[in-house]
Amino acid sequence: MKTARPSPPPRQRYRRLTRTKAGVGHYTHLWQGPDHLLLVTATGWSENYWRFYFRDIQGLYLQPDRRRMHWSVVWGGLGTLFTLFVLLVGESLPAALCAGVLFLIPFIWNLLLGPGCRVYVITAVQTTRLEPLARERKARRVLAELRPVIQAAQKDLVRVPPLPTAGDAPEVAPPAAPGPAPHPTPPPA
Repeated sequence: MKTARPSPPPRQRYRRLTRTKAGVGHYTHLWQGPDHLLLVTATGWSENYWRFYFRDIQGLYLQPDRRRMHWSVVWGGLGTLFTLFVLLVGESLPAALCAGVLFLIPFIWNLLLGPGCRVYVITAVQTTRLEPLARERKARRVLAELRPVIQAAQKDLVRVPPLPTAGDAPEVAPPAAPGPAPHPTPPPA
């Protein structure tokens, strides 16, 4: 008689939210699961996974940064220096222009990608940077896609009012002036 094998658990479906973003010595991905956001950071030897459940997310924070300006200075400066070097060495003008175009292409590409930003996910336990969201246009698109999903996951949560602060405390009436002291009763004889 054959025994039935237990069926494997169903595979979770993930949707890629960003392309792979390469960093120094690692690369990151951002995925959307059925009930969570998955941040994957990998090196050549290991992978780390962070799950942020939609019901636990307290906020997503987008902070503009100067990424585009910094890379524009790098590519523009290198292009200018390299072109001047080729001209000073005594090469022809077409050779100098070819050298300048090598740095002009990444310079223009950087400008087309748009302003840079940093995105943080905030939970009750931690605040984590979502590295794959480094350009503002892409970050705003992904956050707009996640907003209704997070709101749907949190629709049944009970909203707890914030604790009152010193400025919010109700005024308390001052105590009444003390009346005459009661007469002590004589001790029994």
